[in-house]
Amino acid sequence: MKTGNASKNRMWIWWVLLSVVVLTFALTWWLLTSGDRGAAIADVLGLPVAVVSLVVGVFGAFLGARGSGASPSGPPWWIPELRPRHVAVTGVVLALFAVGGWLYTQWADVEVGLGGPFLISATSTRTIVAQIEQPRWRGDLEFGVLMTSDNKTGDCVQPASLRIKASADARWLEDHGRTARTGERVSIPIPEGTRVVKVFVEYLDPANQGCEVTATLTGGTLSR
Repeated sequence: MKTGNASKNRMWIWWVLLSVVVLTFALTWWLLTSGDRGAAIADVLGLPVAVVSLVVGVFGAFLGARGSGASPSGPPWWIPELRPRHVAVTGVVLALFAVGGWLYTQWADVEVGLGGPFLISATSTRTIVAQIEQPRWRGDLEFGVLMTSDNKTGDCVQPASLRIKASADARWLEDHGRTARTGERVSIPIPEGTRVVKVFVEYLDPANQGCEVTATLTGGTLSR
């Protein structure tokens, strides 16, 4: 193979390798920030990635054994020639991805787990430990309120509301909490550095009908 063609081939392979590295970093960061979903996807991708890596390794060894395309003055055409500018470009790209990833983890909204539906009445309360894929909190905890009821004798949903109170590391965030009807959203500021957030729910029945409803805190998000 001519030297000019070998140089072009090495350049093409270098750009392919750089693209693979960038995509790998992007995919890894996305999986890390996707919580349980990311872990499940990573498990599924493990086998095909291992097989592809094995095939590429065997193919590379085969080409090396053949020694095809080798020139007297340099390595085979399929081995990329790394120059200082290549290393510099790679470093800049990876640095930009690292900075972008850090900014994403600092300022992007984060999903918060608030459990599933639960039964509640005027004579009971519910305590929910908010779950987040981070060691510390910062921002506003936001979620919606949804109530349903199978009561046939009266309306236990529309006139009723939930009183919501929250604590951060065992300290009340508000003295009296706040109330929300079904379909409304609640926003609670969480002090930066908080480790454990608990949400306390109380059912308010103005008609005093002795109702029991199924309540759900939906769409939990840490908005930053």
